[in-house]
Amino acid sequence: MSMRKGTPRDDRPMTPGTRHKKRLLFTGASLLLLVSLLISCSMPIGQKGPADAAKTEKGEKLRQAGPVPGDVRLENGVEYVYAHNSKFGYSPDEPEYVWIRKEYYSPGGNEPPMSDSSWEKERKALLERLEKLEAEVKQSGQ
Repeated sequence: MSMRKGTPRDDRPMTPGTRHKKRLLFTGASLLLLVSLLISCSMPIGQKGPADAAKTEKGEKLRQAGPVPGDVRLENGVEYVYAHNSKFGYSPDEPEYVWIRKEYYSPGGNEPPMSDSSWEKERKALLERLEKLEAEVKQSGQ
């Protein structure tokens, strides 16, 4: 049923009830548009609300919980270093960082070398191991 000049197409005159319904519909749509416009203008765009701040803190904790490039782990007697994947970007399923065996690892230009604290820990562990081995050799030699 299409409208032309306020009268239905089947040449029936518009009743007052129909006019009232149209007026209510137009008023309701106008109010809805006005309210949504006022709400969107009253919210600051650049500022983060409390919900956004909580999401950011949660994301930070998740990032801190995972390994950081340069981390070292020992698995079944083999040392692995968390480092940049050289195959990253060649295919869409390659991750940016992977665990690489220490003997195949060399720090690249875009990757920081192992931190001083991790190097010192590794050095101390190696020295302790060397002392134990020397002590065993001395005991077995006597």
